[in-house]
Amino acid sequence: MLTRSLSGLAFAAGFSLFVLPANSVQASEWLVDTGSSSLTFAAGAGANAITGSLGQFDATISLDPEALADATITVVIPLADATTGRDDNDKALHSAEWFQTSDFPEAVYKSTAITRGAGGRYLAEGTLTLKGATVPTDLSFDLVINEDKANAVGTATVNRKAFNVGFPDGSLVPLDVTISFTLNATASK
Repeated sequence: MLTRSLSGLAFAAGFSLFVLPANSVQASEWLVDTGSSSLTFAAGAGANAITGSLGQFDATISLDPEALADATITVVIPLADATTGRDDNDKALHSAEWFQTSDFPEAVYKSTAITRGAGGRYLAEGTLTLKGATVPTDLSFDLVINEDKANAVGTATVNRKAFNVGFPDGSLVPLDVTISFTLNATASK
């Protein structure tokens, strides 16, 4: 299991490259390097995009590429540290219209199944619970394992309307939000 507290927003999965050298550790439990991992979000593109970081998060990850039926990912994201780097946006993020952190202080992702496609890309099917709503959410990610080190890079796209987050019409902020992550981990001994 991969337990980690992480600064940065790195919650979505997108692994399209998988390398497993013959002398690699095929660990199922991973410890994340919180200093080099991140979890971010973006709504929209270009100059009008709203981007930010989710700050701290805890992840429990058990994943052996040779035993994916037993793999699990659980990520708990405290929302109080969510930031866009703009004071006006940051204040709004915590309001009742958006994350409503006073009543819903965290978001939780739990995988239900993890598979690997023909091109090496992984897919974690699961649910994201945010602001009291639990919605099916898939993470797509690439994973590279070299010796006892692992790097995962991935994304998920969620529709914020499904969680009753923000303005419901998408006129000011697009409804689709991409969550991206980079995780660097070491095999647990």
